[in-house]
Amino acid sequence: MNKLFNNPKPAIIAIVLFIMCWLWMRSCEGETLFTVGAGMTSAEFSDSTGIIFSERFNDKWQVDLVLIGEQAGNFKEGTTQIRNNFSIGVSRIVMSRHKRFELGLGVAKWQNTSRIFGCDMTFHLNLAWNIQRRWALTWDHWSNAGTCTPNSGQELISIRYKFR
Repeated sequence: MNKLFNNPKPAIIAIVLFIMCWLWMRSCEGETLFTVGAGMTSAEFSDSTGIIFSERFNDKWQVDLVLIGEQAGNFKEGTTQIRNNFSIGVSRIVMSRHKRFELGLGVAKWQNTSRIFGCDMTFHLNLAWNIQRRWALTWDHWSNAGTCTPNSGQELISIRYKFR
């Protein structure tokens, strides 16, 4: 978690935005999801941490606020620091009949471009296994799908808690 706060000003701004958006989303008739996990990219980058606040509407649409912590990349030219990154995104959710498994497909707009994404608009793929009514194991993948270079992508393996 300490990598989220190596550069405290953007992290504090992102957390305040998270809280403000969460309060706004709570006024809607949706479910609030809180996800914490370990992030990674291709083999060139070190691990990171990630936090996702989501609001889900009618079990079909999900709005995400994502904060990925700082990462370091090892390249031929030397080490490159990737600073904290914040995104907002929307996904369409498809659930299995018994709501045990779910698939989400969507888009995300990132605050910073980097050697991970190359551009600030990415596609978002999400898979989740709902262990219990409120708990799930999730895998998230963000990638520009080759629309710009580089395209290392970002992964987040996490555990999610559902409020309401």
